Amino acid sequence: MPDGSILVKTFYPDGTPAMERLKDSSENIFSQTYNTLDSNGRILRKQSGTDNDWYWTDHSYDLNGNLLQTTSRLGITEKWTYDALNRAISHTDGLGNIDTKTYDLQDNTLIAKDALNAGTNPYSYRNGKTLTQEVNSDYGTKAYNYNEADLLTQSLYGIRKCENTSIDALTRIGKIACTHASTTTGATEAHDFIYTYDSSRFGRLDTVTANTVYGATTNYTYDNYDRIIKKSQNNKAISTWSGTKPTLDVSYTYTTGDKLSSLTLPSGRKLTYSYSGTKPNQLTDLKLDNVALLRSIAYNTAGQMTGWNWGTGNASYTWTYDASKNGSLKKISNKNNSAVENYSIDYSYDRDGRITKLTRNNGLVDNFTYSNADRLLTETRLNGSTNVYGINYTYDKNGNRLSLAATGTHQQPNANVTYTYTGNKLTKVNTTNVSHTANFELIYGGFTPAYDYAGNRRWSGKQNGASTGYEYYMAYNHKNERTVRGYSNTNSNWKDNAVQFVYDENSHLIGEYNASGTPIVEYIWLGDQPIAAIYGSGTTAKTYWIVTDAQNTPRRLIDSTDGNTTVWAFDSTAFGIGIPSVQTVKFNLRFPGQYYDELTKQHYNLNRYYNPELGRYMEPDRIGLEGGLNPYIYANGNPLSNVDPSGLEYLASGWYNVSNPSIFSKDQTWKGIQNQFEGGTGVYYADLQKFGFEQFIDIDQQIQSSILNSNGYMNKVISSIGDNQFFNFDWSKKAFGSDYIHSFIKGKAWPFGRIAGDVSGTIIKNKDGTYLASGVINFRSDTYSWKPDYGRFLEDTGIRVFGAVLGSEPSSYYKKNNNGEMPIEYPRNFWFITPGKWK
Repeated sequence: MPDGSILVKTFYPDGTPAMERLKDSSENIFSQTYNTLDSNGRILRKQSGTDNDWYWTDHSYDLNGNLLQTTSRLGITEKWTYDALNRAISHTDGLGNIDTKTYDLQDNTLIAKDALNAGTNPYSYRNGKTLTQEVNSDYGTKAYNYNEADLLTQSLYGIRKCENTSIDALTRIGKIACTHASTTTGATEAHDFIYTYDSSRFGRLDTVTANTVYGATTNYTYDNYDRIIKKSQNNKAISTWSGTKPTLDVSYTYTTGDKLSSLTLPSGRKLTYSYSGTKPNQLTDLKLDNVALLRSIAYNTAGQMTGWNWGTGNASYTWTYDASKNGSLKKISNKNNSAVENYSIDYSYDRDGRITKLTRNNGLVDNFTYSNADRLLTETRLNGSTNVYGINYTYDKNGNRLSLAATGTHQQPNANVTYTYTGNKLTKVNTTNVSHTANFELIYGGFTPAYDYAGNRRWSGKQNGASTGYEYYMAYNHKNERTVRGYSNTNSNWKDNAVQFVYDENSHLIGEYNASGTPIVEYIWLGDQPIAAIYGSGTTAKTYWIVTDAQNTPRRLIDSTDGNTTVWAFDSTAFGIGIPSVQTVKFNLRFPGQYYDELTKQHYNLNRYYNPELGRYMEPDRIGLEGGLNPYIYANGNPLSNVDPSGLEYLASGWYNVSNPSIFSKDQTWKGIQNQFEGGTGVYYADLQKFGFEQFIDIDQQIQSSILNSNGYMNKVISSIGDNQFFNFDWSKKAFGSDYIHSFIKGKAWPFGRIAGDVSGTIIKNKDGTYLASGVINFRSDTYSWKPDYGRFLEDTGIRVFGAVLGSEPSSYYKKNNNGEMPIEYPRNFWFITPGKWK
């Protein structure tokens, strides 16, 4: 691959994956997974890592080939049963707890019940598979209405009504308005946004306008390749409160290879990214206002990032992988300018891949045990040989915490707690009853929450009707990103303590600003990892390095001035309870996607609020049971192995931290997999794994000089259609030639072989003279190579698109492969999208 690593994939004759291995040119293995099959060709065992006695799962099947049981290395079993149509109707977890499903004739889920018999009964549908209603015992009834094309036009949830209107021919929603279901009161709790498309070019979202006095309006500016180069956010709440600067901007620039080259923060600070000349996918340096922030970013021989130097000195942050455990993180180490370790964590795992021990350089050692449902049962902390604390957890059949028992300096509000539930809804903590809103959001603690009609927490206020006290007021943009938090003490001016928040295109928080637009703190990210925080502005600004753990949870802030002084230290419990042991600087980032609100002691988590004291969310999951059978649980009860940066659905975090983080925006990452074609010359490299995603390739000249434009056909059509009109093209090849689309293989003493591809698509003409062409290339058969026994090897392979090569690989990749089928494959279908200016 372009970074020098080698990814080997092998398959059984029926196409079942046999092995995937990441290695370097010296045959050093960095990660590996492989499958063994039973006599019927079904996967018998999945094995991860090079240690054959670690992290495998055995599988067994019924006579119809349905998976009946899995057994892990530690003997934990999960089981499934099926109906006569081979649909899973029950699942039994490792503790014997059973959840069930039933279906209708269209294979839609009708009833979904967890092991507590809570859940949805029933789901209702129309027109086959269009959901119209769900009745859930935990979060109530949700109803959905559609137009004649089965596009959602209205959702009803208790007193909340959301309407999607002005839906265009491309099914894009023009307005989303969430209001009270039956009255016109509560305008300040309305969620109302207008979406404006195609103003700058067809297909673009140009503006999202807040149609309320507290929302956030967002404007987007693009370059000629439809990449966002500027986002402008106007916080109407700040204007309502008479703030002087409600508009904040962030800007981006890109390399010709579609990589991020600079990011300008709302303060005007500028980040610049540098890449390797020989391995262009590898970031080498990151500067802040032309001064090194990260320097000498290092990679192992398999192309995995392994660390960097901080600033201009010798301070460093590094990590190592364990190939025997499939590349799991082994150690994180931060060192000062004298190469002395000022923070480190060593990770230990059980044979099912779960973290069992954290060993820190400060003498703290945490040990963990788990249930057979992978939920955390115990955590203990030692300082040397001295016990610091111990915590035991118990759970019900669906992962709700039933009890907590803590000893020592445990950081919990209470040492012994019992919890009572109705289904999955918490109803009592010890002897204290807790309540919920009409839409089943939990009311617990010192502040009473209130929500807008889209389900965003808008207010955290004085409890039990008190006339004095602290309160928060929050506002959000169209992506549910919290853009303003006002803070008042006994009805003081909201503006005085207001904080404006700005995010990047991946919903990472990149800055906090007061009502005058002055930066409070700005955050620098590398992929999903926060790496630096800049406090203040002007000559008094200070930069601190953020040292994170394997999950990207910040654990230390290091003063960049000396590269050694810790100004903030946070060694929390597994569920995030704890007061920073050092707090010279206030710092509010917590678990991935979370921001600590010091008044409520809860964490804003993009779509919900997390309560570390309870180890669960305060709101049911917005996406219902799609996020799991327990709508309130955090990280499935295992916050060491799982994260939930969006507040919607947990993710396994084994590779979450540092496996070559992407610095592209979420909507642009896959458009930039390879370099832009330049007139159809030269060889370009692409990641073969990612051909299944939409590609962004510039083929203006290729199209215009190809058979597609024979006798000026394409020129004539472009000239004949009007602005914002389009035409379709469909071309099938009957011969090979340099102007045609085809895949090819080439080797020493081999004949030149090609497989023809057909192309079809649509060209849209924009008002400004540019166009957008999109379509699909379909190859007529699979592309593969077979290496003969007499030692000849594959020299070149790729896909040629109108004279330019896509995905050619150097011959050294193949020299070391054994005789037999080569590990090259291209999908039969390849999507492309190409904006540009017709010449």
